[in-house]
Amino acid sequence: MIAGTGMGEVLSESGLPCHSNILRENPFGSPVVYSVFKYRAFQLIMLDRHHNTGEPLPPGRLNREAYMYALWKLRVGGILGISAVGTPYKKDGLRQGDLVVIGDAIDYVQDYYTFEREGFADLSAFYRPTNNLFCPHLRHALENGDHLSDNRFVLANSIKRPGYETPAEMKVRVRDGVDVVGMPTAFPEALLAGELSIPYGLLCGVSNVAPAKHNGQAVGDAMKAMVPEMMNRILQALDWLADNEHPTDCPCREGRKESVFDMLGVPSFE
Repeated sequence: MIAGTGMGEVLSESGLPCHSNILRENPFGSPVVYSVFKYRAFQLIMLDRHHNTGEPLPPGRLNREAYMYALWKLRVGGILGISAVGTPYKKDGLRQGDLVVIGDAIDYVQDYYTFEREGFADLSAFYRPTNNLFCPHLRHALENGDHLSDNRFVLANSIKRPGYETPAEMKVRVRDGVDVVGMPTAFPEALLAGELSIPYGLLCGVSNVAPAKHNGQAVGDAMKAMVPEMMNRILQALDWLADNEHPTDCPCREGRKESVFDMLGVPSFE
């Protein structure tokens, strides 16, 4: 599981058996701290995306490759991501406190989200489909095992800078059919998970309605209030997953059956 500040504390206070560890050998430049929780038959790996590599980092400066590589090295079977998002104001639209499961995304940041590096490149390995980037099986689990909704909430990988979108930027997102907006956290993780051949599902909590008229403290307070409900949703998803094996023909596996590291070997960068 990948989350931001707050989720780790909720897991720690849940009474689940837990121990912390660190992956020191990492070709992407940073050791990665993680926690392991026991829940039913699961070993639940918890990563705080902002605090796992030695210093607190904002979304635009995360070492995503390092912590995503750590999950591949730990041989996780699937990733449940959790993220705080904004939503554009619409009549009868989403409201602060709503939880949504993401089915698709639009990238406005256009940064370089890939494990590909000089000396570690192969077109057949890195050119992967983006259909079902958010795994339908994990979407089903996060939707409480109900019938998988045909309504795919669309996430915008919206801005790289710390802060909010301008009113004009939000008009563009609304025009493009965006449901929620976020910074470069979950969408890059989903792309990297595709290169790792690890199914990825994403649960978002709406922490503000945009264009925002308040500071980051209000968003933090809203996210803190949602954390217990989000944790309950994750545990319910795990209960469902314990009784429903991930199908070998899940659409998320198409074109992503093997990780780039299994295809090309683990790179050695100086």
